[in-house]
Amino acid sequence: MAYSTFSTYSSTHHIGAKIKKIVVATNVSYPTSISGLSLRLLATDSATITGTGSNVSQWNDKSSSANNATKVATGTSSATSYYNFPAFGSSFSTFVATGSPRWNFGALSDDGTTWYGVTSTATASFFKNNVLVSGVPSQTTGGLSCVACSSNASVVLITGNTNSALGFAHYSTNTGTSWTQITASPINTSVCHNCVVSSDGNTFAISIPTGVAVSTNQGASWTTTGTPQLFKMVISTDGTTLSGYSSTNLVYLNTSGGSFSTGWTTNNGSTNFTSLGITSYYRSKNNLYSIVGCNGTNLYLSTDRGTTYNRLTNAPTTGSYQAPAGVTFWEQVVISDSGQCIIGVTQGRSGGYNIPTHQISTDAGNTWTTLFAVSGLPGDPASRLVNASCAAINPLGTLVLTMGNQSFIRAQLSLTTATTTVAAGTVTTNTVTNLINTKNTVSLLNSGLTGNISFTNQFAFFCIAQFTSLTNGTRILAFGNANSNNDITDNNKLALVYINTLQLYSNYQYLSTANITLGTPYLISCYCDGTNVNFGLNANYRTMPYTTSINVTKYTIGLNSYNNNEFVQNTILGELSAYNTNPITADRQKIEGYYAWNWGVNASLPVSHPYYSVAPT
Repeated sequence: MAYSTFSTYSSTHHIGAKIKKIVVATNVSYPTSISGLSLRLLATDSATITGTGSNVSQWNDKSSSANNATKVATGTSSATSYYNFPAFGSSFSTFVATGSPRWNFGALSDDGTTWYGVTSTATASFFKNNVLVSGVPSQTTGGLSCVACSSNASVVLITGNTNSALGFAHYSTNTGTSWTQITASPINTSVCHNCVVSSDGNTFAISIPTGVAVSTNQGASWTTTGTPQLFKMVISTDGTTLSGYSSTNLVYLNTSGGSFSTGWTTNNGSTNFTSLGITSYYRSKNNLYSIVGCNGTNLYLSTDRGTTYNRLTNAPTTGSYQAPAGVTFWEQVVISDSGQCIIGVTQGRSGGYNIPTHQISTDAGNTWTTLFAVSGLPGDPASRLVNASCAAINPLGTLVLTMGNQSFIRAQLSLTTATTTVAAGTVTTNTVTNLINTKNTVSLLNSGLTGNISFTNQFAFFCIAQFTSLTNGTRILAFGNANSNNDITDNNKLALVYINTLQLYSNYQYLSTANITLGTPYLISCYCDGTNVNFGLNANYRTMPYTTSINVTKYTIGLNSYNNNEFVQNTILGELSAYNTNPITADRQKIEGYYAWNWGVNASLPVSHPYYSVAPT
């Protein structure tokens, strides 16, 4: 089917000393021949919008499915989340193995339901959810150094060292039921230490004396980065960023993805960590925040991807058992993807041991609470956390795992929501203000729309959106069913959320985009093929695997998909369409081309896109 097109143009107007360029989008006909269209909302079609004046009560679907969007009339709720911490002794799981092993490292799935731990004793052991897992390779008699896992915990990587000071690594693709030894160089000839696994389970990175060895094919082949040996490495959820710190107290950062063979920087921001001495380091899985602990009670936080660091002056400066000759320092520290929840383990010297105190902040380091502290009483589980060797946190910041000489603590930090009902906001059509490249839009102001739709596993959506303000945690678009499960945690739902960047969530897993600029229109899209979820900003896609099936019966705009209550974004929408199938690549690109040219964002498409320089015809 042919599409009618008209040339795009721009004009330059001189107004006094100012020059203003007006961009007018190209008019392109919608590709109606592509099958599976279940929803199409178009702000420029005034015949589909019902309301009083500019106030919108219903936005009608232009597809044949009649999945009309209706304004929520009862008002929305302003939601604020709080972390709850039950008393010590009831808020954690502990396990004390026989033989008083030293717990060396732990790993968590993103939803926190699966966790692993390894010990470094001569009888090296691998544990899953408190249970000793048999069948771990016998060559690990020298001790296990580290464990890491994919976001759903199915792929597990362990590293260790034999008594002859040679290293080894094994991986499992079935949560530790069976193992494959990595025999490729340089892993088979190197002492192996810290390791990380990408969310999809394909990329492994292992710290070795000559740098970092990276594999993008589950250990079949390796590339050495050329950096010094790095410690406490973190890999981002999308697999594009790897970071850690060296023995010379430099933070190393690489955002190139793949094998990370080039593109390394020593990203210390404006802070001289070389003189301070790094004792702990962690970067959030969405790569936005990084936090560094140093000798001498210093804790530093970066909120701009590590460009600059600021000392958290309110962070605790003294451990519970600091002796006159000892110095409290931050042994372990982790941070959630929101940047709000920070959990650290401080160490103070007492009786020749490093005695831990667990500190937590839920407001980005402004105020702190002692979460777990050593009581000094015999049998206190925390007292067996001397020399705490690791800490882990899930992206939402709702679960933390810390491990020490003889025990570990797994703490579930529940999130509750305090809501304040506000009056119903407005949904308006805009013919003068809030236009997108001269075209009419529909704007949401503290209100939203909801409607019915049906698809399972394979589907796609596309929309043009522009933002006048952005508030962390709020929904922009959501697809789900009508049950009461949160759309971020439910595996049958998808939620497009703003948490410092645009993030697409399903079953605790998420994909992030680049930073968003207010007042700029974006093509936001997603396609699901039954195996992977692909999330795109201006047709630049990132991918994560399904963890289970997705079954959708409703959609919401500016609201969540489980109770229609959320403090909504102030969003300007030009158009939204959804398909109950996954269009083939050529058809998807044609839809992207339509959106990009019709709304004037074609210059933001990838240069390799077939409709970067020409509109679809």
